[in-house]
Amino acid sequence: MSSPQQLPKEPLEAALEAVRRLDQALRASCMKGGNLKADALARRAKDAPQLILQSGLVPALAFMLSKLTDGGKRRAYSDAVNVILGRQSRQSRDAICKDLSGEGGGYPHVAALLIAYASTVAGCGNDVSRLDSGLVACLEKITSEGVSAERLVLKYAEEVKKLATALYG
Repeated sequence: MSSPQQLPKEPLEAALEAVRRLDQALRASCMKGGNLKADALARRAKDAPQLILQSGLVPALAFMLSKLTDGGKRRAYSDAVNVILGRQSRQSRDAICKDLSGEGGGYPHVAALLIAYASTVAGCGNDVSRLDSGLVACLEKITSEGVSAERLVLKYAEEVKKLATALYG
C-alpha cells in the first residue's frame, strides 16, 4: 500500500488501491437500501481507455473535466480525488455520492481516478482536487511527460475499467 497523497506508479497496483479507496468511501456514504448504484461510473470507466486512445490523454481528461458543470459535480470530483489520494476530505462525504448513476453521470469519479494517477505518474506537486490553475499546471506537466505517461495511464485505465465493471457494472 502506498502512502497517503499518492498512488503506486505501477498501473495494476495503483488501480487496485485507487478503486479500493473510492469503493470504500462510496459504500460508506452512498448505499441506499443496502445497494450501491453506480452504473454511470462503470459506463464512464468502460469508455475511458478508448477515449484516451482516440483523443490523447490530456484531451480526454479535459473532456471529462468539461462535464463537471455544476457545484455538486465539482464537489464530487474534489471529494473523490481526496479519497483516492488518501487525504481527508475537506467537504462532506455526501458530495461524493453525486452523479454515480443515470444518463450523463460518472464523470466526476472517473476523472478523479484518472487525474489522481496521471498526477502521480507526472510527479505533479499541485493539488489536483480543485479545478483551478494548479490542475491546469499539472495537465501541462502530464503533456510534457509524453508517451510514457500516456501508456501508463492507459494501462491503469484498462485495469480501472475491469474493476469498475466488476463492482458496479
